[in-house]
Amino acid sequence: MATPEKIGVLIVDDHELFRRGLASVLQEQDDLYVVGEAENGEQAIALSRQRPPQVVLMDVHMPGVGGIQCIPELKALCNPRILMLTVSQDSDDLMAALAAGADGYLLKSTRPANLCQAIRQVVSGGSVLSPEITAQVMQTAARHWQSQPAATSPLSKRETEVLQLIAQGGTNAEIAQRLTISEATVKTHVRNILDKMGAANRTDAVRRALALGIIQNQR
Repeated sequence: MATPEKIGVLIVDDHELFRRGLASVLQEQDDLYVVGEAENGEQAIALSRQRPPQVVLMDVHMPGVGGIQCIPELKALCNPRILMLTVSQDSDDLMAALAAGADGYLLKSTRPANLCQAIRQVVSGGSVLSPEITAQVMQTAARHWQSQPAATSPLSKRETEVLQLIAQGGTNAEIAQRLTISEATVKTHVRNILDKMGAANRTDAVRRALALGIIQNQR
């Protein structure tokens, strides 16, 4: 059986002691290795040119070029997955990092085992957030939608009925029975709802519709 390819990780933090401790944690893993250490974004870019990493673990605030500032250049250079690893729980830092292209945002209080799993997760195409800051993302998104000017609902009357039933926890089969339509028709309505709301999934559509007042929370 072929040996799985190891994941190369670049550590970017202005505290040498923290970098060394983090490197020790990663080196204990059979599938992870450290390609280099940098103390700011400028060094991270230079090292990435020499030895492109698959994952960059990076602090937000560092002397010189900060972590968020260098994300676009790192992505353009070798397109690594980028995990912010920081003490900052500031919502502005969080949203700026995600907007710049970060694939995850973890606090330095994250347990070593969870950090290693997060690295594997982003390499597989996933995104990760520390549980402590997930609520901030939802609150910020809700504030954004609530701040938008009132507009006519993009949904038809039937689509609004379907979304209201989704918000109440209804399955496709239950919605079909309630509205006396086929499940196939329900699925078509759901696809149209996601498209019109610009939503990633049913839950996202419900959240956006609640924020805009298109449907009511009747739970």
